[in-house]
Amino acid sequence: MAPKKDKGKEDGKPSGGGGGGFTEVERTFLELQVTDCNRKIARLRTAVDEYEQRNEELQKAYDKLDEDRADIIAYLKKTLNNKNEENNELKEKVKGLEETREIETAQFKETVNDLERNFTIMKDQLTSENKLLAGKLNTLEEFRAIRDDLMRKFDKQEQDFKDQEMKYKRVIYDAEKKFVIGKDKLKKEMEGRLLQLAQDFQDATELRIAASTHRVIRENIAINNELDNILSTQAKIAEQNEKYKENERAARVAKELAEEERDKAINKNVIQVKVIDQLTVAFQELQKEKGLYEKKSFDFEILQEKIQKLTKDNDNLSLQVRILEQNLHSRMSAENKATAEASKVYKECEKLKKILSEAAVAVQAALKLDDWATKDPSREIMDRQMLLARLLDIISQYHDMQRAESMDTLASFGKVYEEGDLGFMPKPAAKKAAIPTVFSAASRESIKAEKRSSEAMSVTSASLSSIKTIPSMKLVPPSTEPVPLVPKDSLPSFVTSSQSSVSESVEAEEVPESEMSIGQKLEQSKIEIQKSILKDLQYSQAAFISQARLSTEKKSVIFEGEEAEGEHKEGDEMEGEHKEGDEMAGEHVEGEHVEGEETSEGDKPDQEGAQDEQAADEQTEKTE
Repeated sequence: MAPKKDKGKEDGKPSGGGGGGFTEVERTFLELQVTDCNRKIARLRTAVDEYEQRNEELQKAYDKLDEDRADIIAYLKKTLNNKNEENNELKEKVKGLEETREIETAQFKETVNDLERNFTIMKDQLTSENKLLAGKLNTLEEFRAIRDDLMRKFDKQEQDFKDQEMKYKRVIYDAEKKFVIGKDKLKKEMEGRLLQLAQDFQDATELRIAASTHRVIRENIAINNELDNILSTQAKIAEQNEKYKENERAARVAKELAEEERDKAINKNVIQVKVIDQLTVAFQELQKEKGLYEKKSFDFEILQEKIQKLTKDNDNLSLQVRILEQNLHSRMSAENKATAEASKVYKECEKLKKILSEAAVAVQAALKLDDWATKDPSREIMDRQMLLARLLDIISQYHDMQRAESMDTLASFGKVYEEGDLGFMPKPAAKKAAIPTVFSAASRESIKAEKRSSEAMSVTSASLSSIKTIPSMKLVPPSTEPVPLVPKDSLPSFVTSSQSSVSESVEAEEVPESEMSIGQKLEQSKIEIQKSILKDLQYSQAAFISQARLSTEKKSVIFEGEEAEGEHKEGDEMEGEHKEGDEMAGEHVEGEHVEGEETSEGDKPDQEGAQDEQAADEQTEKTE
């Protein structure tokens, strides 16, 4: 290329000798500039080749990461489904156990109330009976004391009566003995006296009759006196015998009365013993029922411990699921970072290609200027100045690009973690992420015009690419149970959440975690999972948007190197039609992606920055 340029200049030298040609210094300066441009072109070509090779390597690595991510996501989806099934089974078991527990507790409460009622009634009855029995026992004790006193007296009287009876029998025996002895003695004496009287009578009769009669009369009087004494003593003894018989009769009556009282007391004692036996049986039954109640309460405590263990297992499983989600989120963020770096490298390659194409166009223009200079020498200086300015602009583009690399707005992820994600403190209520007013009114209008096209492109590209990379997870809507519509804090979550989280429509007071039921905790964890998945979808869609934009830029650069300005106009018309079709597609998909658009409010500044950069590139291309 340089020798051809020198030849053109040598040919143009004699023709422009009269009109002011290139001096030797200018020619050498231009040759040096051309050689410098050639060296820079060669260096840029080598850099472009290196960037292309690096881009191919990054593309391969990205494809490999995409495959690994799909496998990992499928495996995580499978494990998540298994854990969800186990969680649902455990939830059903817990519900069944809670229902059985409630039924058993209701039954136990009823039985306990019945037992307490019966116990109070029985206690009142037993206390009243015990009081009556205590009174009766006291009367029985008094009766026993009186009976013992009477029995002692009766025994004493009976003993005295026996002693007196023996004494009287001995006295009667002695009296009878004396009477018999005295009678025999008197009989003998009478016989002796009769014999003596008979003898004396015989003798007296022999002497005189009057003296004998007087003596017989005196003896008869003495005998009558003795008989009177004996009869009086006999009457006294008979009276005493009657008295003793009456006393014996009264003692027998008292004995019979005491025996009757004793029988009554024995019957009462037997009845009291039966009552005591019944009370002991009832007390034993109460003890058995108490033992059964204690056993049921112990079983209930064991079931409660099992339920607590199952809830702990469920919490551990949910924690594992969240850790897996965290790993998935970190992997997806790393992939998004890799795609952002790849898009950055691709942009650099495209810009370098663009610079090379512009340099080639400038060199071609320089060659054409040599021919024009031979025809019109008056335009040589002006064309030379334009060529030098053009080459200076082309050379300074690379430095401008290096300075602007740090100012390029890639897909910013914002604050990945929020306060309360680790579970050590409660999470604050969700608030709407404020969109910073950074851009001017003029740039916002252009950004809004391009936003619809980028959203439609994200829908079309992400809908195809997410089939391979993103797991098709069915989003679980919140439960439609008739509970108050109050947003509650979720469990202490390990799921990463960006700063621009989805704002809830109703903000209410925070409910402490101890007052939340297991179902509400599971629903809150599902909502957190859905939010993190939507954020990951937005990140992946942003990456695919940047990749699609880079592919369109690549195509436009290739067409710029080969086609003229008319083809640029056709490309603008096609782009307008594409924007209209994308707007129609965005309006069609808008109803289905309302929740995704709401969650992407935090990423709008980053997308607007990328779209602003794209608009600046298009404006530079149009000016060129």
